[in-house]
Amino acid sequence: MNDASRNKSFGVIALVALFLLVWVAGWTMERFDYFHHLPEAPLAALQPAVDTLAIRFPFLSQLFSFRVLRHLVPAVIGWILARSAALGLIEALFDLPDRQGARLFLKRSQAAENPPGAPVAIRRSNFAKDRLQQPLLRYGGPGRVRVQQGDVIWTERNGRFQRVLGSGSPLLERYEYVRGVLDLRPQERGETRIRLTTKDGIELQTDVSLTYQIHRGEEGPTEREPFPYDEAAIRQAGYAETVLVDGHIDGWDTLPLRVVVRRLRQIVGRRTLDGLLFRQDNRPLEDIKTRLLRDSRRDLEKSGIDLINIRLGRLEIPDEVIQQRIEHWQSFWQEWQRRREAAGTAEALVLVEKARAQAKAEAIQRILEGLREGQQALHMGGTREMVALRLVDAMERITSQVRPVQPARELSSRLGKIKQEIQGNHSG
Repeated sequence: MNDASRNKSFGVIALVALFLLVWVAGWTMERFDYFHHLPEAPLAALQPAVDTLAIRFPFLSQLFSFRVLRHLVPAVIGWILARSAALGLIEALFDLPDRQGARLFLKRSQAAENPPGAPVAIRRSNFAKDRLQQPLLRYGGPGRVRVQQGDVIWTERNGRFQRVLGSGSPLLERYEYVRGVLDLRPQERGETRIRLTTKDGIELQTDVSLTYQIHRGEEGPTEREPFPYDEAAIRQAGYAETVLVDGHIDGWDTLPLRVVVRRLRQIVGRRTLDGLLFRQDNRPLEDIKTRLLRDSRRDLEKSGIDLINIRLGRLEIPDEVIQQRIEHWQSFWQEWQRRREAAGTAEALVLVEKARAQAKAEAIQRILEGLREGQQALHMGGTREMVALRLVDAMERITSQVRPVQPARELSSRLGKIKQEIQGNHSG
């Protein structure tokens, strides 16, 4: 027997003893004589039975006489008024809807081990509204609640964390109330057209969706417990609440999306647009997703949440930025083309100069060969005219290898005339 039951038993015994004491006091005040002052029967037909009972049990007959029972009327009326006042106080103090609710609240408080009434169903989607309508959810036990499969609740007592309760019909202890209800099943959230800013100040947009769940601990799902959970993770996720500017409170189920979006903006903000789009592996989204998944998981582990997967949409670039980059690429390739053409022209000039130098060297070589042939002809008895003809022949061979441009034609014509004059003098 616990302290509450023991105190209740002592209270009942004390009330019964007090009632009996008032009853005996009423009998004493009437000063009955056991045999000469017998109570009168209210009905004549019962007079013989009453006389017989009075003779055999005079004390009991005197206790139940009207003269004694009238002394109990104030006690009974006081009891009724006290109970009514207590119910009214409970109704006003706990803001209950009616007197029946106060009566049920009082009965549950008096029967802590087996409270009356059906278990109160906890609906996760309407928990805030049900809390206002159900005193058991608003003020706590004793009482039973019914938790659906796949949900879990955590309770508080005197403003402090008490325990975690899974699916079923658990019994809430005295003053233990349900603080919140969590969904153990995997959750999926997403957000579209998230604004991002790169390191070089370019705004991008993308879509994000993610899958997550409360940490399940080391034990896997079983037939008896298809949705296992870790009590420490439930406690962390249950108290992961954020109060927004408008006073609205976001719970654990909105935390992962906020963390992922914040981390995504940080990752994109550290890189330029070229660093995001033009990577060597040509897979910019895969790198962002890998870093985003790693950093977000580390942050959410502190709140008892497991991040399962993240899906990223394509990076949308504004039209004016695309046009600007096209113009930049055009100017880049045009400049590259001009540099290449300039490099080709310079290379051609170098080749021309080399060809000219080589041609000059070959011309000098031919002239030297012609002079050597003329010297040989002189040693062999030839005339100077023959030497001159050999030199003219060498120069004609040089001019014959040059492209037929105007200077080469004029030189060839002059050499022909000189050759004719030499031949004419030699024949004369």
